[in-house]
Amino acid sequence: MAATATATLFYPGRPAELGGTSDFPVESLRLKLIRDGLEDYEYLRLASEVGEAALARRLAEELAPNPYGWRRNPRAPPGRSPQAGRRHRGQAGRRRF
Repeated sequence: MAATATATLFYPGRPAELGGTSDFPVESLRLKLIRDGLEDYEYLRLASEVGEAALARRLAEELAPNPYGWRRNPRAPPGRSPQAGRRHRGQAGRRRF
């Protein structure tokens, strides 16, 4: 069975096409989006842990009001995780790890 392009996470990076001296993996846009989603989740989880659960919930609901209602506007900025991240970094000094 042939693999479909929709499931590809890495593409072959060939020196003849992309430079270099040996083949190397090139990440797909799909893999980058998976990474961004995991980072958003982690920022929201960390915000909740440092007492910003209300902020985390509000930001999550803005991103995905329901399981089928994800924001799809390509011009909209990606998740608001930097806001939650800044809040987390401000609280990190007060938290014991």
